[in-house]
Amino acid sequence: MPAAADRVLKLARVLKGFDPHGDLSLADYLKAIPKLDSLSDVASGTPVLVRGDVDCKPGAEVGQEDIRLRSMKGTLEFGRSKGWKQILFGHLGRKQPDKPIGSLAKVAARLGQILGCEVTLVEDWLDEATNTVKPHVTEKIAAAAAGSIFLLQNVRGYDIETVLWKAKEPALADLAAKLTTFANSVGEKIANVYVNEALSAGSVDASSTVIPLAMNRVALGNYIAHEFEGPMQECLKAQLVVFSGIKIDKLDDLDAMIARGTIRTIVSAGSLAMALKKADSLLAGKEFCLGVTEDPAHKDKPYYIPPERIEQAKRMVESARCASSGMTLPRG
Repeated sequence: MPAAADRVLKLARVLKGFDPHGDLSLADYLKAIPKLDSLSDVASGTPVLVRGDVDCKPGAEVGQEDIRLRSMKGTLEFGRSKGWKQILFGHLGRKQPDKPIGSLAKVAARLGQILGCEVTLVEDWLDEATNTVKPHVTEKIAAAAAGSIFLLQNVRGYDIETVLWKAKEPALADLAAKLTTFANSVGEKIANVYVNEALSAGSVDASSTVIPLAMNRVALGNYIAHEFEGPMQECLKAQLVVFSGIKIDKLDDLDAMIARGTIRTIVSAGSLAMALKKADSLLAGKEFCLGVTEDPAHKDKPYYIPPERIEQAKRMVESARCASSGMTLPRG
């Protein structure tokens, strides 16, 4: 089922916050997404694309720094039992200036240890000039035995994966056309059955958001379905949040948490705390210098906090002060 460019554009606008997304709850959305056992009738030998949580750096032994990989074991073994040719893809880290993107070679090796089978790493799989999958990928999958598992090299090595991160509204139509080409090529040349087994709070990566539009069938993996339907539902009732990170875009996630109206106290660290602390000081009529993290000369660095994020933090602090719940943002 090829994706249409207008549908991709509509999704992109919702993801970027330019259009409303409705008022369904997480539980409502989950009811609409098929679970893994809904794919039980998928025939042996069928290629199945698995969006996996492969963002880890395994230690020397199984069990060291590989909990994300082990969380996928049940879903991948289900696919093997059905004879599917599973093509796992995901990211490791993110691109940084003057640094090579991380390789998933060690991840493929550790997955093989966990599953007791070979996991073949597929390098150089996307033609960035056309945003289409290269022919050798289709050929490898077609020649593989039923039950085989492949891992595509780090999807964030290709710019198309993250084009929505900083996209402005005027650019969305052009980007949607490129994303449509990418998604449809994956559906045509790799697989048109998709399983999501990667837990993320707010990813707009193409592999998680746009690729499913080009699939004939989709499902949640066993682990992610369990987490969303169990612990995640309890988290929505939380009154205390401990949140940190160098990625300032996580401020959006914290903002959304506050909007639920249940949170009473936030303990924050990292870039989030720095933005909130500066906002708190500015609202009190004081200065607060963030050093290089707010210096425009460093705007290409992951730790840079742009002025609009400080304004967002100010709105969040003001909202917390005015909330009838009496929510507090602890001062460091």
